[in-house]
Amino acid sequence: MKRILWLGAAVVAVVVAALVWWVVFAGDEPAEVDLSAAVAGLATTTTASPAAVADTEAEGVVEPAAAPDEAAEPSGAAEETAEPAAGADGGGADDAAGSGDVASGVAGAWTVDTSIGDFDYEQATGSFAGFRVDEELTIGEVTAVGRTGEVSGFIQLGAGGLEAAEITVDMSTIETDRPLRDGRTRQALATNQFPTATFVLTEPVALPAGAADGAAFSLAAAGDLTIKGVTNPAVFALDAQLVDNVIVVVGSTEVRFDDYGVQAPSAPIVVSVEDHGIIEFQLLFTR
Repeated sequence: MKRILWLGAAVVAVVVAALVWWVVFAGDEPAEVDLSAAVAGLATTTTASPAAVADTEAEGVVEPAAAPDEAAEPSGAAEETAEPAAGADGGGADDAAGSGDVASGVAGAWTVDTSIGDFDYEQATGSFAGFRVDEELTIGEVTAVGRTGEVSGFIQLGAGGLEAAEITVDMSTIETDRPLRDGRTRQALATNQFPTATFVLTEPVALPAGAADGAAFSLAAAGDLTIKGVTNPAVFALDAQLVDNVIVVVGSTEVRFDDYGVQAPSAPIVVSVEDHGIIEFQLLFTR
């Protein structure tokens, strides 16, 4: 009889713990990566202040305006140059493809800059990478989110657009909303043996028209994703924008854990964990 009572008490304790966990933490996970939010976060940093840049640009515009005769000639020349581009059959195709002239303004190597913004699990304004996985608890569903600000890498832009890219993430520094989950996540990823995950671009990607002028754009980047020492092809959906000499990029892709030899961690209050999840990142590049 006592054994039954103890068992009943244990079940009640687990249910109560799950209920408390659900009430306190459910729905509090960080939002998915979003380009607009990333750009807004960049605007709050002192390293790349849009207000300061706007003031500088404003000062530079005032002086040419005071010399209308000199400004008139370049304006006419621009109109003459624009006329053939609009009427040429080949010119329109080149603009639509986004190659050549469009990428020339941003050509070169850009590296992940972790000095811009801050990394915070709940609301990061700097560079970070992580995952999102849906869990079913005994009393409901939640999304487990892990993130780290320990990210490095580069992208190479040229006349053809995005020509090369390599991103490395220190998986041993992944943080979640609970220390217990942190340890089990790192154990599942075997970070003591495979501390990093990498993505290497395998196919060049053309940039759309307007990318070098600060227009937001979307593209798909195909490459090799390595997690826990296992490499598979992956395609990341990217949103990007050039803002005050900083290239802001957010991206995500879905992965199946068993493709990388990862077994999803579990806990007493967890009924099941999805066999797949989302890898996501927010990266700020400078040169």
